[in-house]
Amino acid sequence: MQEFAYDNNLKNFTVKKLISDSLLSLFKALGKQKIVILIDEYDCQLTANINNPELYKKFQECIRNFYAVIKGKNSIQFLGITGVTRLKDVSIFSVCSDINDASYDHCIASITGFTREEIAKYYIDYVNLTAAIQYNISQELVTDAQREEVLDRLALEYNGYCFDKKIK
Repeated sequence: MQEFAYDNNLKNFTVKKLISDSLLSLFKALGKQKIVILIDEYDCQLTANINNPELYKKFQECIRNFYAVIKGKNSIQFLGITGVTRLKDVSIFSVCSDINDASYDHCIASITGFTREEIAKYYIDYVNLTAAIQYNISQELVTDAQREEVLDRLALEYNGYCFDKKIK
């Protein structure tokens, strides 16, 4: 970032100022045009640094500054955010209180992720490969019980991101 600032003669450079100025310029240039913003895994750097409080706080502040700039902009038709951490639990969205958390909305709760049945149907080759590696055998020798054990482990590790009580 510092190199970018130097190469472009940006004086009084800060990451916060660069993000803010860039986004504000974008919104100004858009005029009355509408945009859609999709942010996948917004919390990736937060969860990766959960045991590094100093770095966690820096990422938290960076994300908070980003949302502070985009809050209430008429140019945004839709803002979609994904992540494994509930928005309200990260305490970065107080500046962006206009977010509608759809995690509990039954009508759309199943649009992300995979069910056990879908994994068994569409990703069976990967399930077989995983079982073969785990049991140190060829894929042709993988049994139904070994596939089920892999699916059980997947469920244990990755279930829990659906907040809709009707789907569980």
